Amino acid sequence: MKMLLVLSHGQATAERGFSINKEVIVENKHVESLVARRVIKDHIQVVKGVVNVDITRSMIVSVRGARARYMNDFSMKTEQQEKDKKAQKRKAEEDKLSELQINCKQLKQTLLS
Repeated sequence: MKMLLVLSHGQATAERGFSINKEVIVENKHVESLVARRVIKDHIQVVKGVVNVDITRSMIVSVRGARARYMNDFSMKTEQQEKDKKAQKRKAEEDKLSELQINCKQLKQTLLS
């Protein structure tokens, strides 16, 4: 029994991190958002509180440009989705064309025989 109670709790920090990740994933499932939230949380813990965070000029500039970066990323994602849809449609048309060509060859062979 004593040996069991002496076991190390060295993995507690890592396990706590997984628990926090699980809570955050419910709110927002984007990997980038999850990573950003964890970086912010870790920094706040390092400086021992929100009031101790230094707000720099680069942070202010970054926040001001956040909406523009979001819109740029959003438009790039929608363009990529449109390209993917067009590629899928083209692939489906090519598959149908090749199937028709095979059917045509088979029909010619049956007519010639």
